[in-house]
Amino acid sequence: MAFDLQVYCVKIVTELLQTKNAHLLPNIEIFNVGLGTPAIVSVPDNTCDGEFGQGGVPSAGNAAGPAKVTASIVDPKHMLPHWTKAALVKVDTEGAEADILTRLLPLVEAGRIQHIVAELMPSQWPNRGSSLEAGLATMKRLTALSKNTILLYDPGNFPFQKEQLTLPDIPGELWVNFNMEDLVRNRFKGGGCNVWWSFV
Repeated sequence: MAFDLQVYCVKIVTELLQTKNAHLLPNIEIFNVGLGTPAIVSVPDNTCDGEFGQGGVPSAGNAAGPAKVTASIVDPKHMLPHWTKAALVKVDTEGAEADILTRLLPLVEAGRIQHIVAELMPSQWPNRGSSLEAGLATMKRLTALSKNTILLYDPGNFPFQKEQLTLPDIPGELWVNFNMEDLVRNRFKGGGCNVWWSFV
C-alpha cells in the first residue's frame, strides 16, 4: 500500500507495475493522497520531484507556475479500513514524517504496525504541519513502544553516544542505544537520517 501526493509519481509507478511487474498488481494499492493533517494542496502535474514538500506544500489555489493540480492530505484514520496489519511502513516525505507518524501512533499502539522505517528531517517539521517539540515527542513515544530502534547508515556524522550494530544482509553502519533527542536536535540543524523502529 502506497500513498503519494504527486499524481505523476502515481502514474509512473502504476505504469511500471502494469508493464514490468503485472504479477504484483493484486498485492499493491496506490492512493493519490498524502497522509497527515487534512488539507487540499497544489502539486506538480508533470513531474515526480524527489524533494517535493521541502519548505512546505502550497495550499490549493496558491501555487505559482503552470501544470498544477489539487490533491488531498487525509488523516490516516480515514484509511483504517485498508489497514489490517502492516509488516512495514516506509515514510519518506521530506519533512512531513512528524505529522504523519503522530497520526500513526494509534495503529502502533494497537499492534497493527510491525516495523516503521522513516527518513527524519526535523528542520522541515515546522513547514510540514509539526514542530521540533511536537515531532520530538512523537519520536520518543515511538522509541518507547519499540523493541528495537536502529539508526541506519548515513554519510553524515552522528556526534553523540551510540553503539554499533551488525545485522546479517544489511550493509552499512547501524547504530543502537542512542538518545532520540540528541539525534533530532542534531538533525534540526540541517540534514536528514533514517530510523527503523521494530515493534515485534
